[in-house]
Amino acid sequence: MAGTKLRVGLDARVATLDLRGFGRYSRSLIKELIALPTDIEWFLYTHDPALNQIFPESHKVLIRVLPSFLGVRSHLTLWKVAKKDQIQLMYFFANNFWFIPSCPTLITIHDTEPFEKPELYCHNIFEKILWHYRKNRITKVGTHFITDSQASRTDAISILKTAPEKITAIYCGVDHSLFQAKPGPDDKEIRDKYIGSEKPYLFFVGAHDYRKNLPTLIRAFDKLKKDNQIPHLLVLAGTSGADPKFYPPLKGIAKVAPDDIIFPDYVSDQYLPALYRGADAFIFPSLKEGFGLPVLEAMACGTPVVTSQRSSLPEVAGDACLLVNPENESELANAILQILKDPSLAQSLRQKGLKQAQKFKWENTAKEVLKIIQNLFPS
Repeated sequence: MAGTKLRVGLDARVATLDLRGFGRYSRSLIKELIALPTDIEWFLYTHDPALNQIFPESHKVLIRVLPSFLGVRSHLTLWKVAKKDQIQLMYFFANNFWFIPSCPTLITIHDTEPFEKPELYCHNIFEKILWHYRKNRITKVGTHFITDSQASRTDAISILKTAPEKITAIYCGVDHSLFQAKPGPDDKEIRDKYIGSEKPYLFFVGAHDYRKNLPTLIRAFDKLKKDNQIPHLLVLAGTSGADPKFYPPLKGIAKVAPDDIIFPDYVSDQYLPALYRGADAFIFPSLKEGFGLPVLEAMACGTPVVTSQRSSLPEVAGDACLLVNPENESELANAILQILKDPSLAQSLRQKGLKQAQKFKWENTAKEVLKIIQNLFPS
């Protein structure tokens, strides 16, 4: 691409969202992409004027503020503005892609579950129809696709009927300046705020939807309390991500004392490391993941991890976590108990986790994305 400046549009509309991993993914990747030494002009499209506080404009980074975030109007406006900006490639960091492209389009598919089971993610018939339409349109719109893992790539090829050469698996990274094992000066204050107890605890963070398999985790915790009298609390951070009619309230499942399970709701990135570091174990028994960023963050914070043996999670975990059948509550409980009763195992997992986490960096993710862009527009 030497000698000419390629104009690449980045759909930054999800970059200011905090409740799900899409926001962290797009923010982290945008930060590293625009820092790469290239001749690319980056155009960031957003609905939030505050984006320029995260990514200041420069001679190679321009920000365009659109009037709305979602809906047909948003896509039409994006199409018009991108056309006016003479964008040569548009990159969407999530499934909110345009349906009529004005240029070649790169799309990250974080996971295929919404395409497979839209009824679990839709609150009304309109949303269900929209997801069905997205499934039919995505392969027609996308020039190339990125998945967060090899497992997701395999799923996308099968479910979306996409040519394998059009999909590349690129692992996510972790912000090692934020998620680290070294204790922070405010760790105790943060734990007091969100947990409010000096008792030891097991930790989970993520959307409280059916894939996260929290009922099984709660039943495993019940078993540990009843059979082994562990002194721990169970801390379930995150917000509900599903329609209640498909996912009943978690508080009604537990048989333990109500104060033994803590629901701190959403926890922002700046406070999460303290909660990871303070936990005796991080438990993530998900039924399916596109990647599994919390597992990586927990390892980077030096916390022993128990996670699922399914989908992408073994790719992230390597040999640094205990892997279990996520639907077997006894197996899950036994794995947790191993960590709590065996200090040498816990320490081994901490050290392996720190080493495994070092393999995942957002800078590397950005470099792999840049390779795709360069392949689509060779010099």
